[in-house]
Amino acid sequence: MGVLPGTVGGTALAVNSSGEVAGTSYLNASGIPGPAFYWSKTTGIKNIGTQGATQSSVTGFNEAGQILASGVGYFVWKNGENNNNPQPLFDPIGLGSNACRAQAINNSGVVVGYYFDHDIVLGTYPDTGAPIYPDRACFWNKNPQSGNWEAAPLSPLTGNNFCRATRINNNGVIAGVSCTRNYDLVTGNFSDSGWHLVQWQAVAGSLPTLSASAPGEGIEATLINASGEVGGTFFSAISSTFFFNPLVSPSTVTLLGNLGGDAGGGARTQPFGLNDAGQMCGASVAAITNRYHAFYWDKTRSPGNLLDMGTLGGTESRSHSVLGQTWSMINNSGTVLGWSRTTRDQAAHAFVWLPASSGGVVVGGTMYDLNNRLDASTTLKKVGLRELVGAAAITDNGLIVGFAVTSNGSRRAFLLTPNP
Repeated sequence: MGVLPGTVGGTALAVNSSGEVAGTSYLNASGIPGPAFYWSKTTGIKNIGTQGATQSSVTGFNEAGQILASGVGYFVWKNGENNNNPQPLFDPIGLGSNACRAQAINNSGVVVGYYFDHDIVLGTYPDTGAPIYPDRACFWNKNPQSGNWEAAPLSPLTGNNFCRATRINNNGVIAGVSCTRNYDLVTGNFSDSGWHLVQWQAVAGSLPTLSASAPGEGIEATLINASGEVGGTFFSAISSTFFFNPLVSPSTVTLLGNLGGDAGGGARTQPFGLNDAGQMCGASVAAITNRYHAFYWDKTRSPGNLLDMGTLGGTESRSHSVLGQTWSMINNSGTVLGWSRTTRDQAAHAFVWLPASSGGVVVGGTMYDLNNRLDASTTLKKVGLRELVGAAAITDNGLIVGFAVTSNGSRRAFLLTPNP
């Protein structure tokens, strides 16, 4: 894909079915990030801007080629629009783009996130005396007349309490969290109870259409599919990962368990992918190595019955997503991506995992080193690469992106296209 002028390398983070790619660049060999980039076969690599910062980070990408990113504030960029300049997102009460946090964008161009509501003061911080403002969920649409992105708030479950929107599917269902307890000035956090997984529709002022209570200190919705099923993380639960099916159990979430290892007090399971069939992938600490292994789970498997994908011969593997989009690490065929240590942990290589089914149920699968799955006519040396290190996203038509390294160790973004 090449590199941006003034940078030394890059990583591809997202790809759509048309082969458009979004990623990040690096300013030096130490991996200091620079501007985010866009790439297509027709345009080559393009700098999407930073809004005045030294770097920008991709937080979302869709089928229309719109990149959601952050620099000084959050913005949307699309090739050929607004003279190829970033289009900023502002909070609903006019504080500016650095007073909000945009989290995801769907294929219709609806962005979700939250802002800091300075119209409401919950109290003051004990140490600094600074006011405490609640996070308030919101979404953005582009006004077709003005061309500006306009924000609209979403309502919490009760009163003026904390709520965040973190994911949206292509049907306009928004997933997030809402807390029904106030900020605790003693602990410096929200109450350990009163957390709810919630869903909204993208309508201004919308109240949550459903809520599921969540134990512990907090919950985060990081994945959502076309049916509105949600995956995410508990901050205090040992199993850490949950699955939520609004059609089967609209008021409770299911903890998925773990692979039996001990993370030393850390999260034992992390979710990184959820497809439209309700198949999930992620990473969990495995008892066999006490290191993270990539896992697979679906609705035919009971909670706690995670399928260990294994490794490429080393002690660790992860189906690791950077963006957390629903399509990132598992596509609708159940194909999973990630990285794994090789034999004796000599290197980290990108992998693809193909499920094996019996009677329509996934019973196992095989992990393949992507370096060994390339067409014989497309050797890495021919394109100046040494090895494929990490895979970051896969589409339903089989396009894969990630990063590789050159002979001198520099990172390079890659795109793999399946043979016809």
